[in-house]
Amino acid sequence: MAFWRLRWTLPRIFSPSFYQKLRKTLQHPAEFYRALAGTLFIHNKTKDYRLLCLDGTVIYINHFVSLFIFDEVFIDKFYDKNLNSKKPLIVDVGGNQGYFTLRFRQLYPQATLYTFEPDPTNFERLNRNVKESSPGNIHAFMMGMGQNTRTEKLFLHPTNHIVTGK
Repeated sequence: MAFWRLRWTLPRIFSPSFYQKLRKTLQHPAEFYRALAGTLFIHNKTKDYRLLCLDGTVIYINHFVSLFIFDEVFIDKFYDKNLNSKKPLIVDVGGNQGYFTLRFRQLYPQATLYTFEPDPTNFERLNRNVKESSPGNIHAFMMGMGQNTRTEKLFLHPTNHIVTGK
């Protein structure tokens, strides 16, 4: 196990203020800790941990890095921005598993969101998260974005733990 995982995990286990943040985000904060325990040491390709936000947004976690990103997006609210519009058009290029898109749907329920993710595994998980979260005006596409229309091969690095399971 990488040392950074333990360094990231310990404050989340022993910090009452972090637990309070979870209570303001999740219907069942204990599910975060269950997912943390289940993903800290191994990548489980068959077990998904379901996190249910207070507003009904559903996030599935099957890897430690996914939990890390969930924390960054939903708990720390790292990407929250005031867009000065109640109905913005939001484009998420590299949608991964949909966390950013779903967070912005929470912030801007009347927004129209387009998300693009070329990796089939991530796209499948993105679709699952979006569909179980009442998609509203979210439009997901399994494709990349670029200056020209063309077909390219998607290369994944062999150490991409989420895809390879290593």
